Amino acid sequence: MADPAAPTDLPGTDQPGTDQLGTDQPGTDQPGTDQPGTDQPGTDQPGTEQPGTDQRWLDPAEMAAWLAFLEVSHLLDRAIEQQLRQDAGLSHAQYEILNRLAAAPGGQLRMSDLADVIVVSRSGLTYQVTQLEKAGLVRRGKCPSDDRGVLAILTPAGHAALVRAAPGHLRVVRDNLIDALTPAQLAALTEGLTAARARLRPPPPTTWPAAPPTRARLITPARRSNLGQNHIKRHHLG
Repeated sequence: MADPAAPTDLPGTDQPGTDQLGTDQPGTDQPGTDQPGTDQPGTDQPGTEQPGTDQRWLDPAEMAAWLAFLEVSHLLDRAIEQQLRQDAGLSHAQYEILNRLAAAPGGQLRMSDLADVIVVSRSGLTYQVTQLEKAGLVRRGKCPSDDRGVLAILTPAGHAALVRAAPGHLRVVRDNLIDALTPAQLAALTEGLTAARARLRPPPPTTWPAAPPTRARLITPARRSNLGQNHIKRHHLG
């Protein structure tokens, strides 16, 4: 195969009349002739982006931090899941639900609030609470302040399951994360994750925005007359 960098038209090699306009094969030297897949996303070195793009690839230090976070997250979650299944027959999500309910006043939370706290979808929470309810660890009840609201309520059996699972859970977290870090590293981890959490979960507003004003209804002379007649009718019928 010819060297693509070498000239293909050397002096004296053309036959008379063989270099006519339009004799090149279509697509042999046209824009966009690179083979698909030869320029994979993420393979460019930082700083080689084309003008006008805003993509910032991870540098080696950033990539190392990200991959370490992913690996530790997966390994720690797996260790916690195994411990909870073995000690109490609970999933990590179910343990988190019981733990949040135990910490709430009266051992109960609205389902919508519970979903926000443990960062799970409404349907995902409904499934987990249903499983806990079947096991007698949680029950559902009506919210007294909202007819449409549903409460998740911790039962005595649920509290007992939480007490049974907590010591092993603490051991896994301490052995694999807390005690693996120095106090300075732990403080740095807390500071960094708190900053990331602030981006992912903005704090709720301290004051709610005022309701938008309703559009004033135009009162035409005819409508004004009708309003007056209705007022007279009500006055006399009153």
